[in-house]
Amino acid sequence: MTAIPRANTRCRAGRLGAAWAAVALLLALAGCSSPDNPTSNLADYNARLSRVLEAELPPAAATRVPTWPSSADITLQPTDVRVGMFTFLDFGRCGLLREISERNSGLGRVQAPSQRLLYEMRLLRGLRHCSELTAGEPDSGDAREFANTVRQILELKTRDLPLVYWNATFGAAELREFFSVSALPLRRNETGAAGDAANALAWLAALGRLSPDAPLPASEAMEQHYYQLVGTRRGGRTWLSLDLASRELDRGTYVLQRAAANGTLCPGGAPTMRAQRLRNVFTEIYLARVQPWLSAIAGDSRVLGDALEKLWLAQQVTAPPALARYREAVWADAPGSVREDFNNAVRNHALAWKSVLGPCGFAPAAPDAGS
Repeated sequence: MTAIPRANTRCRAGRLGAAWAAVALLLALAGCSSPDNPTSNLADYNARLSRVLEAELPPAAATRVPTWPSSADITLQPTDVRVGMFTFLDFGRCGLLREISERNSGLGRVQAPSQRLLYEMRLLRGLRHCSELTAGEPDSGDAREFANTVRQILELKTRDLPLVYWNATFGAAELREFFSVSALPLRRNETGAAGDAANALAWLAALGRLSPDAPLPASEAMEQHYYQLVGTRRGGRTWLSLDLASRELDRGTYVLQRAAANGTLCPGGAPTMRAQRLRNVFTEIYLARVQPWLSAIAGDSRVLGDALEKLWLAQQVTAPPALARYREAVWADAPGSVREDFNNAVRNHALAWKSVLGPCGFAPAAPDAGS
């Protein structure tokens, strides 16, 4: 049996590796030019507008989507309550030794914010019960001192619960990941799936309004809602989609407005060949390929924006400035926000089409896609 030289083996392996790399590159390039790729779709759409109108597009603007603030900038600090050993043992009269010990254990000290919230809600209920018990005990010095301690801790924990709730919602790592912009805009076939995440956010908002006597959710059930926010970065991808659409539509609007002002497409109301070609771009590219994606991301944006606002209104603390600025810049109904810029871009683009094709008698009627 003839042995294969080792050098040849390495050579073949190198050629195979290069071949697979070439295939991977071709697949990646195919993905970039896919009909479902919003970046390439919008670039192609604007390039067609530029060619038909014989007008140069303005430079593309930089992305305007901010990153979710860092944990250090948005985490609130509840008061660290400490009691002496004898006071700790006194809590056995109220059946709270296990609850308090859980927080002081190794696992308790590294609880996720969601589990810390459940713990604090359970503890508050126990402290209320303990306060009622101690209020009815015989009036001895030690009993009075313990009753006062329970009442003080109850007041402190009640005051701090909104801070813990904030940390478990807007301060949670799951929301930071969900709204990460280290991702790509949504393709058309990836839209329409924001409902699960929005339902999770709405569930968290309802948790913030839970009455003191309402049953608490199970730990596993609570984590299932957080699970809906993990792994997709769908929130950040939705904001990136709105931003991409705004920037590219604004470029197209610019050349359409200039063409309308020029008035040479339809002299005397008679469409020229260029006007006919422009109408084809409108019907075959804009209405057929761009508009459905715009409507889809607008729907996702509305669903997420409404759920976020409900969660925002459920808070009982003053939001850290970093997140207040993020809200104003992204999902708030405020001038210059990502959502508002998208609405304006879609509206202005539709008006630009009307102004350029209306005088030709084509009367375009692009559906609204505002978010």
